[in-house]
Amino acid sequence: MRILTGLQPSGKLHLGNYFSAIRKMLEYQSNNELFLFIANLHSLTTLKDPNLQKSNTYNAVLDLLALGIDPNKTVFWVQSDVPEVTEVTWYLSMAITTSQLSLAHSFKDKTAKGFTPSAGLFNYPILMAADIPVYKNLFVHGYWLGWGDVKMSKSLGNVIEPDKLIDIFGSDATRYLLFSFFSFGEDCDISLSKFYDEYNAKLANGYGNLISRTLTLALGKGEIKLKKVDKKFEKKVSACWRDYDASMEGLKFNQALEVFQALIAFCNEYIDKK
Repeated sequence: MRILTGLQPSGKLHLGNYFSAIRKMLEYQSNNELFLFIANLHSLTTLKDPNLQKSNTYNAVLDLLALGIDPNKTVFWVQSDVPEVTEVTWYLSMAITTSQLSLAHSFKDKTAKGFTPSAGLFNYPILMAADIPVYKNLFVHGYWLGWGDVKMSKSLGNVIEPDKLIDIFGSDATRYLLFSFFSFGEDCDISLSKFYDEYNAKLANGYGNLISRTLTLALGKGEIKLKKVDKKFEKKVSACWRDYDASMEGLKFNQALEVFQALIAFCNEYIDKK
């Protein structure tokens, strides 16, 4: 299968780019015919500085190569290096009306936020359509919500920085939080408020409560003598590992964590009863 996707160099690549798009690209290049381009023409709708445009394009290429994009497996190029794209854009513009273009989400969204619309922004959907006439399949990645619970975007300044997450939650908790929301190959949305909710509900009240209660029991009784394992408990743990393996095999990392959350809930309930 042929798959086409592009990545805008409107700023530094961030977690949203990686989890919602780049990881998919790495998977697709192994099993499909991937066509990947740096969409520097697309980014002109928000990025006007030519020097910054050049720098961002160069850095985006380096980042993708460093993350595993292989030119020997993937057709990889910079959009502006293919002049036919803008030529086809002109031809396609003759087949659409201005009233139809005014319905485009990108145009309505940016004008609603106070952006001064350019003709390029208005014609943006035509440029997107011009990228794909020779391909049979189009790969469109989803997005993650960023600071402010709106679409994560470099131009909006609401990108989630890994270092900031680590400063707030610590490195281990950050890894847990990212994987708890991330489902490989599917759209995801995250925000700082969702991180706090997940941290308090699952890590503090789930893991934290179980660890605290276990330590309290151990310290209160001194030496704990292990008795024969309860069959119900043993069955639950075996099922947990079975479901965990299946989730990891399918790259459903969030489901794998949910499996352990269910086990933790079972353990807390088990302690209450015993």
